[in-house]
Amino acid sequence: MLAGLAQENPDFGPLPWLISQEFSEARRGDQTLADKRAEKDWLEKFRAANAAGKFEKFFIDKKEAQKWIETANTRWASITSTPDKVLENPITLMAQSSNAGWAIVFTLTDFKAKELFYRLDGKGEFLSTGHLPMKNAQTGMPMIQTYVPLPNLPSGEHTVEAKYTDKNDKTNGPYTLKFSTEGEQLAQTKMILNMTSGSWLSFRDYNGKVLLYFTHLTSYKAAIKEIHYSLNSDKVDVLYKPTSLQGQELPYIYVPESTQFACVQVTYSDGSKSEVQKVLRTGAQ
Repeated sequence: MLAGLAQENPDFGPLPWLISQEFSEARRGDQTLADKRAEKDWLEKFRAANAAGKFEKFFIDKKEAQKWIETANTRWASITSTPDKVLENPITLMAQSSNAGWAIVFTLTDFKAKELFYRLDGKGEFLSTGHLPMKNAQTGMPMIQTYVPLPNLPSGEHTVEAKYTDKNDKTNGPYTLKFSTEGEQLAQTKMILNMTSGSWLSFRDYNGKVLLYFTHLTSYKAAIKEIHYSLNSDKVDVLYKPTSLQGQELPYIYVPESTQFACVQVTYSDGSKSEVQKVLRTGAQ
């Protein structure tokens, strides 16, 4: 009723403040993100009305008007402490690849959501992600399943639409999320290699020879364009080429006995380069 009255009387400044209170923490007790979005929208309209002189003129008691303004400013500070990207885009996803194929993992910033739905590339109806066999400690309801396997996902660009119902059974969304298999694979590779930078190369003394293994890096060759290395130098000016034996690529090269250390740098499929990593040959004379 208040919203209808506000639409009929757009210049009556007190109405946006009154409506914002209906979604406030004081009224709702425990706000959903939908409540916060609504409160913020109406507070924004109230602040605009007050700035345009469409609020205080309706008050005989100016002290009471000032109380409303102060309350609105306090609520505005609280609401805006939540980033806009959280309020407007409460669902994010991460795509993961493995030997079993692709999967997507959703993240919800509304921790009290009741059910999550998704649709891939605009095909078919929205599907529920289902629930886990455990309860959400905050709601007492079954916990949402956020992992969705997509074993037959083809390579390329993809769009996922996602929506959820909150604790008030209000539908939020759908929100459009996009990803590419190549981009996600590259990001995943960079993350893993950054975490394992000390293992990019390894030395091995075998049968009177010194072998330098590139096994760790070649495991991620789908996202790697080139590998450059150098021996006893930090120039990384030699392009790595796999050793071949009877048509089979071997993950190592032979290096001189005098090798003390090796440096390596990766050029990724997007053209970006890693930091130069130095690997010592343990026990070298």
